[in-house]
Amino acid sequence: MSKVKIQFDIDQQTDKSIKQTMKDANIASRVSYIDYAFTIFQWALANAKEGRIIVALDEKTQTYKELSMPPLDIVKPSTGEIKNG
Repeated sequence: MSKVKIQFDIDQQTDKSIKQTMKDANIASRVSYIDYAFTIFQWALANAKEGRIIVALDEKTQTYKELSMPPLDIVKPSTGEIKNG
C-alpha cells in the first residue's frame, strides 16, 4: 500500500493534550494515535448515519452522556422534525 504524507499545524496545548493521551493509552506513535482517532470517528459517523446516538454509559448509575459534534448531526437521518437554531 502506498503512503500519503499529511502535515498540519496544531497549537502547543493541543500537542500537549495529544502527548498526554498517548502516554495514558500507551500509544507509541502519532501515526497510531491518528489511526485510532480515525477509526472511532468513522465508527461514530456510520452509527449516526443509522440513526443511533453515540454515548458514554455509566453502568453503575445507568446514566449517559451523548457525544455531540456537527459532523454527527450532518449525517444523521432526517426525522422530519424542524430543529431550532
